[in-house]
Amino acid sequence: MRKPKYIMLALVTAAMLSGTAVASADGSQTPGISTVSAVPVNPQSRVNAATQIVNPGVVSWVHVGDLHITTADQQNYADFKTIIADTNRYLKNGINFVYLPGDNANDGTENEYQLIKQATDQLQDPAYAIAGEHDHKGFSFYSQYMEPVPYQSFTAGGYHFVLLDVMSGISSEEKTWMTNDLDAAAKAGLKSVVFMHTYNLASSLQDLIQKDNVILVDTGHTHYNEVANDGHTIYAATRSTGQATEGPVGFSIANLDNGVVSWKFKQLGGFPFVMITSPSDRQLIIDRSQVVKGTVSVRAKVWDDKSVAAATMQIDGGTAVTLQRIGDTQMWNAQFDSTRVSDGDHTLTVNVTDAGGNTSNDTITVTVSQTGSFQVAERAFGQSGNSIGAYAEKGLLGNHIAAAGHPGNGGPSGQIAANGGPAGKREPKNGPGGQPGAPTGRAAMGQAGGPRGPKDRPGNPDQSATVVSVQGNTVTIKLADGTQQAVQVGTTTRIVREETATVGDLKQGETINLRFAKAAAAPAQQSTAVPLVAVQIEIPVQSGTR
Repeated sequence: MRKPKYIMLALVTAAMLSGTAVASADGSQTPGISTVSAVPVNPQSRVNAATQIVNPGVVSWVHVGDLHITTADQQNYADFKTIIADTNRYLKNGINFVYLPGDNANDGTENEYQLIKQATDQLQDPAYAIAGEHDHKGFSFYSQYMEPVPYQSFTAGGYHFVLLDVMSGISSEEKTWMTNDLDAAAKAGLKSVVFMHTYNLASSLQDLIQKDNVILVDTGHTHYNEVANDGHTIYAATRSTGQATEGPVGFSIANLDNGVVSWKFKQLGGFPFVMITSPSDRQLIIDRSQVVKGTVSVRAKVWDDKSVAAATMQIDGGTAVTLQRIGDTQMWNAQFDSTRVSDGDHTLTVNVTDAGGNTSNDTITVTVSQTGSFQVAERAFGQSGNSIGAYAEKGLLGNHIAAAGHPGNGGPSGQIAANGGPAGKREPKNGPGGQPGAPTGRAAMGQAGGPRGPKDRPGNPDQSATVVSVQGNTVTIKLADGTQQAVQVGTTTRIVREETATVGDLKQGETINLRFAKAAAAPAQQSTAVPLVAVQIEIPVQSGTR
């Protein structure tokens, strides 16, 4: 199924590299930026909403986590349709577009993509999609029903948005196009956002991300919420709609307000919903100019189907100050004289009440410095090791399984540590795979670190086995001695492929690696006579895949 993709790639690249100007949000031309106008999966929608800035200075979008759609009777499909209905009802005048980050269909079948298409056709705002590894199972159907091109871009409100399919690696054509596209955007004074399925491959784009003012990399793949800040760029991942590994279903909203990035997860149900868009949360500062000094405007955005009856802000829980609506938009603001408080960190809260008496609030920490001095911490490039951790107000639970840390010298990222640790035990300094463990010491959900492996490969597995069948969460495996055993995933067993994986990643006939808890070390010939205890299934990563 690869040939159609490469044919499209060649045709698209010629147009993308032609150098013709592309229309910006205000209708002007930006020389050198991609001529290809981004193609939404629902072209009958209000396509111009993507570039029409009705809320002054702010671009916003809804991120719907990995769908993993299979059949219409599954809960994740019902949840997807609920998100679309809520977007149409509550969000449609306050977002520019909807983003689908990949793994849209679970098995890549035509029926799955037809279901997705039926749902997205009901969406009133434009939706843009990228492919995940599951979409590459049926890439021709993905191209037919979702996005016909592997990469594209558009501009809106002083920002440039790039959508990439990175799941077959980043080809030289794609890298050349992206180099030209982001360079042109930077020369035009635009800040950029990169959409890709997994930020694991961001390192291959490090030179572009760092020199071309990429302020946000927005991804899926993890199945849990995470936000990281490397001091230059924000990295965000949103909990999946199907096969989530934490918490209730919902979606995230990201805003860009004069270069300030804000992010928050919204559970299904319950409006209004408010987010502070400026000033910057201390956790998301990527430029010292985002430190508060003098008098600044506190700006917030409210989504609802009812009018706002009251909107106020408070500093450190003090006197409530009324926010004023900006024209007929969904933006509200008030002035904050920061000279009345001490330098340092302060809590900023915005509360709103709608005409029906329903309430919502948002709280961030702002950093005040009247001299403007602020030292952005020196951090390693990318997401790894730079997670901001748990942040309940933003929907960041911080209780996901921590994946491997930075790659070792020449070695690939190690696998997640084997099971067997007490609940809440943190990872050891050095994880398997020949690289340091996560520097942030994120909780490992009851799994302790396994033994450190050789420099150039993960630690040796306890045993290999073959997948016989997958029925729901029950995986039947064939052991080395020819015997078979059923393993229930989600109780004492988990599946990993560099990051946490699911039963949907297993293929019949595939060879897998097994790890056993220290309390139940594997004998030479493990069989059905000895039940597998707290086993970890590892899917070997093939070159160029995730």
